Amino acid sequence: MNAQDALKAARQNNEGDTIPALLEQLKTHSLAFNTALDATNFKSQEGAALREKFKQVHLLGVELAQENTKSPPQMQRITALEAEISVIQQSSISEMRALQHMIYPQLNSGALNNTRQQVKSDPELNVTAHTPPHSTSHLSQDNAADIKHDLIALRAVSQTAKQKAQDSFTDMQHAIDSGNRNALMKAVKQTTTRIHDLNQKYDTVTLKSAEATAAREKLKEENNLQIEMGNIILSDSPDRQRFAELSNKHDNSQKMVEIEMEALRLKANTAS
Repeated sequence: MNAQDALKAARQNNEGDTIPALLEQLKTHSLAFNTALDATNFKSQEGAALREKFKQVHLLGVELAQENTKSPPQMQRITALEAEISVIQQSSISEMRALQHMIYPQLNSGALNNTRQQVKSDPELNVTAHTPPHSTSHLSQDNAADIKHDLIALRAVSQTAKQKAQDSFTDMQHAIDSGNRNALMKAVKQTTTRIHDLNQKYDTVTLKSAEATAAREKLKEENNLQIEMGNIILSDSPDRQRFAELSNKHDNSQKMVEIEMEALRLKANTAS
């Protein structure tokens, strides 16, 4: 990440003479990261499959950095690389979430089916997204049962929308692989629409805990970054610098959201 930041600063400051060395640093660090991943022993096929996706993203990141420093830049190749990285990252996150639900069985479909009826009959559901986001006086703090309820409710209401968004990411990957720009543009538009729908689904849920409410807002912010990135891809003259900034911000947001969601799952796991 430090190498990426240094490379970005060099481009912005027109320090062209430092770019080759910085590119080499980025390549060295990325390959070292992959070597460390290869040296790690996994017990599951799922973990090993995720490792391969992480390695692929690192290599594509180096190629993207190289393309961004060419003069003139090849915009079609840059756009394709950016989209391919985004698809792989989203696929990896979806797989990690699925594995986390396997580890925490109380968040699986059986518990969801039982909870869904409870949520529908809850009179608090009359309070929807129209409630100002700062009105949190009714929310609990550090209550494992409420956090568990909220995680299950969020998953129940968003499951279908998330699957549709994931299907769109798969279509994007197929379009990238085939080199079909028209198909890519169509897939990006569909993905943007479905991510927006996912945010709307999140807003329909009335939550009980302050922790899950804050996490929901961060999930929506993460999704909004993806929507803005998609809009850049769709534009007639994509802003590569803005896309790179959003991509970096999105990556950091994903990491923080995953850490916070994992903490909430652990907390929910203590509920009776």
